[in-house]
Amino acid sequence: MTPLEIIRRSQTGTLIDEDGNVVTLELFPGLSNTELQDFANRVPCRIPSEIAELLGACRGFHGTVEQVDFSGRDLMFEPPHQSLIDDVHEDRLAHVWRTNPGVLSHEQCLLSEDPVLSAFAGELDESFQIIDLRLAKPGDGFSWGRYGPKTQIRRFGTHAVFAYKKPKSLISRLLGRAR
Repeated sequence: MTPLEIIRRSQTGTLIDEDGNVVTLELFPGLSNTELQDFANRVPCRIPSEIAELLGACRGFHGTVEQVDFSGRDLMFEPPHQSLIDDVHEDRLAHVWRTNPGVLSHEQCLLSEDPVLSAFAGELDESFQIIDLRLAKPGDGFSWGRYGPKTQIRRFGTHAVFAYKKPKSLISRLLGRAR
């Protein structure tokens, strides 16, 4: 069933709000072809055909808990709970870059009983730090540019286990050149 079919079915049924009152689902007019193209140009991916069909028939609706506008032109629907998407966008990304959670030392991984971590550490030298994202939750990640744009990054095969190389300190580099 397409999103438009779901909305049309909701229009023909009896809708009851949280207070037990009957509500009427009223659709906003659909987007014109020009408006639909403008909308498509604003989003970072291709719009699926069933969403284009929905937007062509109605750009949103009201009469329920909140007004819902699929096109983003008017009031957007805000869920009454915290959204994982908002959480990732607003906070967790900055958290990953600020705190680098879950970073493991080369030594920790070499001594680990986890065969993936120990094998990966065996391929790297002690200047690498390892991040295991195999059990990642929304918002987890690693700061791939932690040491600047030339940070060396490795991945262990197809596993979601990554490593980045911690550069030598300025003093180590200067002393290393003096020899």
